[in-house]
Amino acid sequence: MHASRRAVGALDTGTARGARRDPGPLKIALVTATFPPYRGGTGNVCFHNARELARRGHEAHVFTAALPGAPAHETIEGVVVHRLRPLARAGNAPLLPALSWRLRGFDVIHLHYPFFGGEITALAAKLSRAPLVITYHQDVLLSGVAGLLERLLRRTVGRLALRSATRPAKLTRPVMPRRPASAS
Repeated sequence: MHASRRAVGALDTGTARGARRDPGPLKIALVTATFPPYRGGTGNVCFHNARELARRGHEAHVFTAALPGAPAHETIEGVVVHRLRPLARAGNAPLLPALSWRLRGFDVIHLHYPFFGGEITALAAKLSRAPLVITYHQDVLLSGVAGLLERLLRRTVGRLALRSATRPAKLTRPVMPRRPASAS
């Protein structure tokens, strides 16, 4: 069976009888704007996801932007890390055109989104016919001209990227508890 079909089977929640499918070890690419040693939430979530995948026997590769002082390639707790040189940056968000060819040959591609340039990942998944998983971490809230550009990107290529995910996923409860209304 072709690897991507095996991977799509792995994304299923089970058969009609409730038995889970075991596609065997998969080669999984995880893409994130930031990654340790940078201290930030999205990169840390990506690291913990990748580490757990590696612990379960999968081949986990993280693709992120190069950082001064960090090696271009290393293996951390079973996770292969590829730090790519960005063409440009918007804050912490790198534009990584190398993703378009570096993501070939993976059974599953997991994008930690949103970030400016992350849409390249959706295109690479489509071109390589790999199933795409997207974790949408938070909205980017900007003001002024940067805010207008962000909203334009989110409503165009951002929507296309999200719609290209192989399986829709949603949170079933709020991530952050709601604050009780203050007494007036």
